Amino acid sequence: SGLQTALGKCVEAAMNFLDNIGFGEEQKCDRTKAVFEHIQTLLDDMAGDEESCRTKLRESLEENLKEYAALCTELKMDMVEIDESHNLLEREQTMRTRCSDLAKEKHSRTKRLKAFIAEEERLCGVLCRDRSLPSDSRGPCPSLEQLA
Repeated sequence: SGLQTALGKCVEAAMNFLDNIGFGEEQKCDRTKAVFEHIQTLLDDMAGDEESCRTKLRESLEENLKEYAALCTELKMDMVEIDESHNLLEREQTMRTRCSDLAKEKHSRTKRLKAFIAEEERLCGVLCRDRSLPSDSRGPCPSLEQLA
């Protein structure tokens, strides 16, 4: 493979360099062993980093799935299943986007409810009547039907 070819060329260049500066066979052997140990450590670190990244993506996906389910329930919307044929990164990005979109929808509905409450209070004041809408805007997010 390309990696093996590149490593082979690097090792050959290093050996030529060590020959040119007068290293003996034992010193070249020690130096080669040190190079391979450094390469192995680097590759192990890279593999660990990739595994850590995969773990974080899985955790993020799980958190986003829970948030998505909660937002769908709160907004009285049907959940759309995630396409399992997509890779982990694509699924995580999709769920993060869906959560963001639903959070914006929740914010929009809450803002509309507050505007309706303020308008109702103003009109009730004009008509000298009590309000009929719930005043607790921190309660459950209203459905689209309730806002219509």
